[in-house]
Amino acid sequence: PSSPSGSWDDDARTGIVLACVLTLGASALAGLITVMPSVRRVMGPWWLVPPLVLGAVAAVRWGLLGA
Repeated sequence: PSSPSGSWDDDARTGIVLACVLTLGASALAGLITVMPSVRRVMGPWWLVPPLVLGAVAAVRWGLLGA
């Protein structure tokens, strides 16, 4: 298959990278919130699973974009 060459392809790639960066940032923020000591723990550590899964998917997608 040929590689993408249209300007719309560059825009799509930029959008994918932006989405990956924002997802990884949100995952990092969720991790920081979890590790910070708090006075009262309302939610258990299980709530961190969805951001971590999304972060892993974003990292893999971003990695595949460069391939």
